[in-house]
Amino acid sequence: METRTGPGNATGNVEVPNVIRQPLKKAMKILEEAGLTAGEVVEQRSVLPIGVMIGEVLRQEPKSGTKSLAGSAVKLVVAAKGKFLPPVDRNSVCGSLSDRN
Repeated sequence: METRTGPGNATGNVEVPNVIRQPLKKAMKILEEAGLTAGEVVEQRSVLPIGVMIGEVLRQEPKSGTKSLAGSAVKLVVAAKGKFLPPVDRNSVCGSLSDRN
């Protein structure tokens, strides 16, 4: 059961919103408006999927759509500056292999 006493003031259980692919500040605002808080924020410095910008949320826990106690913290994993996965052109890979024969 969810009870709202004003914007961002919920009691009981609230639905966790989807903040994946949102900039961190916007994700934190979305969580606050849903009656939750941003908990631990972890930076991921590994190879990032194409199209993911630095500072965007990659993962969240608990997942969106689940119910959580109002005021609970949502753990966020954020893309940090690191390596990017380049687009792969199969023809160039195959061509470079066949050139060596």
